[in-house]
Amino acid sequence: MPRDHADPQTAGRQAPAPMPSSFEVRTGGDDDTFVLSLYGDLDLVGQELMQEACDQAIRAGTSQIVVDLGTLTYIDSTGLGALLSLSRLAHACDVRLVLLPGPPEVQRLFALCGLTESFSFLPRP
Repeated sequence: MPRDHADPQTAGRQAPAPMPSSFEVRTGGDDDTFVLSLYGDLDLVGQELMQEACDQAIRAGTSQIVVDLGTLTYIDSTGLGALLSLSRLAHACDVRLVLLPGPPEVQRLFALCGLTESFSFLPRP
């Protein structure tokens, strides 16, 4: 009978529970403009929620998507990649995508990655 070769240092330990998402998407707008307000951390978990909301808006025939980054507390490369993918999808579907700037630490990542000019940022109202 084969012997179990479990690592003695991890034997009896349970895998850590997944971290709860600290991200929320709130939507609004009208038939022509879909407003997506992002709260918390835009990372792997958050990008999936954002993408689902934007896919629905594009399928519904909106002509403009406004993504409000003002209440983001964190964005990583996955979040930036999701925004770039959204930009390509919006362009392919003839939907205008505009961003409302986030806090300085979020905007700094756009600048460090050379992406500030890749998006249309509106001044914050």
